[in-house]
Amino acid sequence: MGDVDERRAGRQLELIGEALGAAGETGAELWLRGGWAVDFTLGRVTRDHGDIDWFTWAEGAEALARELIRLGYTEVAGPPAELQRDFAKSS
Repeated sequence: MGDVDERRAGRQLELIGEALGAAGETGAELWLRGGWAVDFTLGRVTRDHGDIDWFTWAEGAEALARELIRLGYTEVAGPPAELQRDFAKSS
């Protein structure tokens, strides 16, 4: 991984797997976007990432949000919830 913080990248990969599992539990469709999507397309971690960006359909967003909260995520204030919802999870 070069100059990438391997510990941080590893933790983010765990969170990606956890979010995908939450989506599977709720039936929500979930896609990576942004930097992590690029890295998955390239098949390698290219840089440190400050966050993990996702896209889901509005119809599944509420159930997915409830599942993430059940898994220990907290919702972070940000843009209007009908446009974007942000979540964080402590290490």
